[in-house]
Amino acid sequence: MRRLIRLSNFSLVSAGWRATGIAALATLALAQAGDSLAGPVHEAVQAHAYAQWAEWTLGIGVAAVTLLALVLLWNVQLRRSVGEHTLQLEEETNRRSGVQQELKASQEMVQLIFGAAAAGIVMSTPEGHFLMANPAYLATIGYTEAELRIMDMRELTHPEDRVRYAGLRARMIAGEFSTFSDEKRYLQKGGGIVWVRVTVSLVQSADGQPACVMAVVDDITGRRQVQEDILRLNAELESRVSRRTARLEAVNKELETFAYSVSHDLRSPLNTINGFSQLLERVAGEQLGQQGRHYLNRIQAGTRQMGELIEGLLSLTNVTRDSLHPGTVDLSAIARQMIQELQDAEPGREANVLVEEGLSVQGDPRLLAVVLRHLLGNAWKFTAKQAIARIDFGRDMDVNGETVYYIRDNGAGFDMAYADKLFVAFQRLHSPSEILGSGIGLATVQRIIARHGGKIWAQAAVGLGAVFYFTLGIANISAAPDTL
Repeated sequence: MRRLIRLSNFSLVSAGWRATGIAALATLALAQAGDSLAGPVHEAVQAHAYAQWAEWTLGIGVAAVTLLALVLLWNVQLRRSVGEHTLQLEEETNRRSGVQQELKASQEMVQLIFGAAAAGIVMSTPEGHFLMANPAYLATIGYTEAELRIMDMRELTHPEDRVRYAGLRARMIAGEFSTFSDEKRYLQKGGGIVWVRVTVSLVQSADGQPACVMAVVDDITGRRQVQEDILRLNAELESRVSRRTARLEAVNKELETFAYSVSHDLRSPLNTINGFSQLLERVAGEQLGQQGRHYLNRIQAGTRQMGELIEGLLSLTNVTRDSLHPGTVDLSAIARQMIQELQDAEPGREANVLVEEGLSVQGDPRLLAVVLRHLLGNAWKFTAKQAIARIDFGRDMDVNGETVYYIRDNGAGFDMAYADKLFVAFQRLHSPSEILGSGIGLATVQRIIARHGGKIWAQAAVGLGAVFYFTLGIANISAAPDTL
């Protein structure tokens, strides 16, 4: 626009029009001379001058109109361009305003989370100078932000933990890893000590250089106290167990001594009593009479029962004292052999005995034979008054998938109200006049089963027989001697 304004009026007219304009101006100048020219000549010149002037004036008008049209076109284009740029500026302004609002909202949310976090959060420079911390962290250590700004953050770590923690921090800053966790102690304001678990992360700048260190801190003082209490209790328990084990070893030694004493010292007088009673029967048998014979029979029965008790005590002691020797045991074969021995001892008994095949387990062959001898012997003994005895030995599976072995009979049974006495030494559920026994057998069985990692129990009803169940938790079998 400025360039158009600077142009002269003639510059906007073509060269032909410019020549015409100049001629018209000259003719007009001659016409003004009037008097000096003759009349006809003067009129001719004046007419020509006016014609030239009109033509030139028309050219000037056309140029002016053209210039005005160009100015208007340029103005329209300028307005359109200004409008477009203004719209773009408004859109950019609105976008930036929205971004700023989102950024502000994000910053406010971060501040809210930072301040409301239950765990302590602290940020420091790679050199260990404080930057910022949330209220939870300040509450944990007891210092204010103003106090922390003039402190070296490394001073908060307990002296005994500083070397280890500083080493981990230095390795992280050196780039060996970007984060690590550690449990350490903080020195609180006022001299207190608090246990914390810190998760430390390295924040890097855009060029990959360490910018700051952020740590999330959880107060674990309560948990550490519980751990220390557990360790102390474990130490006390180990001490008590050691003392108890020593006492049990002494008791087992005394029991072993007692067993040998029973074996030697009691057997001798019993043998003497039994021998003299037999001698008395031979010498004065006819003179004793019916009552004397009854007394003599009671004496002999008492000595036999006492001998069985001694054997039972020795068996129970050996079960406790001897080491286990695990191996593969064919329970089915052992059961068949023992049933055969019982039938051979009482050939007149009628009994139906069913032994399941393939009952093979891992355990101590000698001790498991003792288990079957007692359980099958009891079944044989308690079915003595049945016209036809029925004894079954087999296995089943419980709801947990564990193998359960059982020995079932149709004998005398017992009252389940007294089942808790079954496996206690010298406890009997039937009187000796009903069924003979020492009261040691089931206690021995229970001890052997326990040493094999299993358990034993029974179900019964008076007059309807009994079932004894047992398991063998072979995975828990121990070769070491038992302790009472």
